[in-house]
Amino acid sequence: MSVLPALSAITRPETAGIPYITTVEFENAPTGLDLGSLVSGGTQAQQTAALAEQILRASSWMDLVCHQVLAATTDTEVSEVRVDDDGGFTIFPRCFPVRAVTAISLGWDAESLTPLTTLSNVLVRDRSFRAWYISQYLTSLYGSQVQLTTRWVQRRLLCQYTYVNGYPVTTLSAPALQGATSVSLASVSGIVPGMTLTFSDNPNDETATVSSSYTFGASPVPVSALAYAHAEGVAVSSMPWALKQHAIDATGAYIREKRRSGIVMSSLSGAPAVHQTTGTTGASELARVAQCLMDEGFVARASVGALR
Repeated sequence: MSVLPALSAITRPETAGIPYITTVEFENAPTGLDLGSLVSGGTQAQQTAALAEQILRASSWMDLVCHQVLAATTDTEVSEVRVDDDGGFTIFPRCFPVRAVTAISLGWDAESLTPLTTLSNVLVRDRSFRAWYISQYLTSLYGSQVQLTTRWVQRRLLCQYTYVNGYPVTTLSAPALQGATSVSLASVSGIVPGMTLTFSDNPNDETATVSSSYTFGASPVPVSALAYAHAEGVAVSSMPWALKQHAIDATGAYIREKRRSGIVMSSLSGAPAVHQTTGTTGASELARVAQCLMDEGFVARASVGALR
C-alpha cells in the first residue's frame, strides 16, 4: 500500500524576481560608475539591458540577505496558536511589514482546518496580527461541527493563514497628468488606504497618499492630487529610501565585482575577454550593505511564531 506524502501548506517565494530600482533611478544616482562600458562595444540598448540585469541580481540578493521578499507578496504559512482568555490569538508571521490578512483557518490538525467566516475583527500590526474566533465553529476530529467556547481557552490549535506583506514596488501602467487624483499601476499588491507612494521621476520626484476610501486590491488607485505629470513606466513604490539606496549600492557593487573579476563581455552573445581593474571591491561593498540591512531591522524571522 502506497502512502501519500505530507505536503507543505507554506507558499513563499525566495525572491521577488523584480528590480527594486529602475535603470533611470540608478543612472541618476551619484555612483561614479561608467555605465557606457558594461558591454564592450555594445549599443545603448545593450548597455541598458546589462544594467537592468545587474539591478535584478542585486535586488534578488537583498531578498536572500533579508530572508524575505522585500516587495509586496502574498504568502501562506502554518503555525500553532494558543487561545487566550478573551478568545483571541496572536500570530507573528515570518515576513513583514504585514499589509493585510486575507484568510485564516483553525483546526485540531491539518485535515480539520475550518476557515474563519469573518476577518472584520482581525487587528493587523506591522509584524503581527491578532484574531478572535467569536461564534466560530470548527470541524471536530470526528467530522461534526463544534463551537469554540471558553473550554478551548489555553488549548493549542493549528492555524493556517494567508497574508500580504512587504513594500509595493511597481510602475505607472499609463501616463498620469498633473493634478490627477487616481493612477493606473502595473501592480497594486500591498497597497492599502493611507499609504504614501513615492513617484521616482527625477527631477519631478513626489509623494502621494492613497485615499482612505481605497478598496484593497482595486485599480486604478485613488491618490492625493499629483503636483507633476508622469510618463508611463515611472517607478512607484512605498519602499523606504534606505532600501532604495541599498539597492543602488548593491547594484554598483555587482558592477564593480564583475569588472574586478577580469571578465568583460564583448556583446550580450559574444565571448568574454580579460580585463583588469583596481579599486574598491564589490564584495566588500556587498558585505557593508548586508550589515546595514541587518542593523536596520529588515531581516525577517527565522520561522513563524505564535505560542507564548
